[in-house]
Amino acid sequence: MQPNLLLVMSDDHAAHAISADSEASDRPVIDHTPNLDRIATQGMRFDSCFCTNSICTPSRASVLTGTYNHVNGVTTLVTPMDNTLDSYPQRLQAAGYQTALFGKWHLGHGPEHDPTGFDRWRVLPGQGHYHNPVMLQPRDDGRGHTIVERGGYVTDLITDDCLRWLDRRDPDRPFALMCHHKAPHRSWEPSRTHFSLYDGIDIPEPATLFDDHEGRADVVQAMRMRIMDLDPVAMPALHQALPAHDRLDRRQRRATPRLARRTGPHREHDRGVHLRPGLLPRRPTFLELAGVAVPTTMQGASLAPLLRGESPDGWQQSMYYRYWMHDDGIHRVPAHYGVRTHTHKLIGYYNDPLDQPGARGPAVEPEWELFDLVADPHELRNVIGDPAYRAVALELRDELARLQREVGDEPHPAATATLEALLDRTG
Repeated sequence: MQPNLLLVMSDDHAAHAISADSEASDRPVIDHTPNLDRIATQGMRFDSCFCTNSICTPSRASVLTGTYNHVNGVTTLVTPMDNTLDSYPQRLQAAGYQTALFGKWHLGHGPEHDPTGFDRWRVLPGQGHYHNPVMLQPRDDGRGHTIVERGGYVTDLITDDCLRWLDRRDPDRPFALMCHHKAPHRSWEPSRTHFSLYDGIDIPEPATLFDDHEGRADVVQAMRMRIMDLDPVAMPALHQALPAHDRLDRRQRRATPRLARRTGPHREHDRGVHLRPGLLPRRPTFLELAGVAVPTTMQGASLAPLLRGESPDGWQQSMYYRYWMHDDGIHRVPAHYGVRTHTHKLIGYYNDPLDQPGARGPAVEPEWELFDLVADPHELRNVIGDPAYRAVALELRDELARLQREVGDEPHPAATATLEALLDRTG
């Protein structure tokens, strides 16, 4: 019997905003999320699960296709996804699954970019609005989409759409439902119900609140990033409704890239002993669980063995990251790539727009950072110029190059030259 699959995604929802994550680490609890915590307690929490390009549109393309952005072509916020690309909803639909998507899409609109592979979809245009949002859904004649004006709060509307679809589906066929919330993406506009939720409550300040970035790359200090506030998502209503849909295997309930519910005694795997990019594995995981062939073109590995409590031989112990949208007018984040292991992180700011849509020039001199995640978990001390870390830097340089070859990406020549000069000075 094929399992039912549910993916609940929130937007810009920091891991430490989930109390189960904070309680399992040395971070203070800044919010209480009992329904997400229940999934973590009764299921599996992936502590070493990471994004491969931390910005909305590219991340969503990686979720659907299981590929890095230099492969699927969705590198920035203004590079819409070609909806003919192979995606896991298309494969599940072809295998007889009922498929639906409600909420945030943010991969472009029109005949070449609207959602495909879904029996039913209703999505926000672009970022959408928190209150009384406009939404898009397919026309009855299949020719493009139509605009629907909605009244209410966006999180409630998305949740209600999901619940309504679950109630009306064919109970004799498996389903795959994607519930994509806008919250808590900035700007932060709570519902009337939750407007005073945190009145009189002191939220602990993060250890890095007043960090001045001394010793870090110059380009990092120019970024326009803000502290993420919280907005309760509609997990309670969904969680209460799911038992009625009893073919939803408890192992496959997923909310955020870090949580999955499973049954069985294999709790020793809950503490994140495995390292894997958090977005790429979703596609092969869902396909394997559904008994659908996993294409060789995907770049993620299925998490299904971990859900079964297994420890696969040769499991990845490092991950490759790349951010393309250099110095855009909203975030001002520099273009960079890097490698992360369990203990260290090497980041190369190559600082070049490379003619990517939405990126801005001019290119500036590359910079590098190296952090010891064991001795410095908050990443406050850049040790790239410290001779004591030269051996680590050399090892990470080689691992970065290996990962780039493995995924078919290319290093930036100027960044490579800058790193070699830094290493020569520490020798």
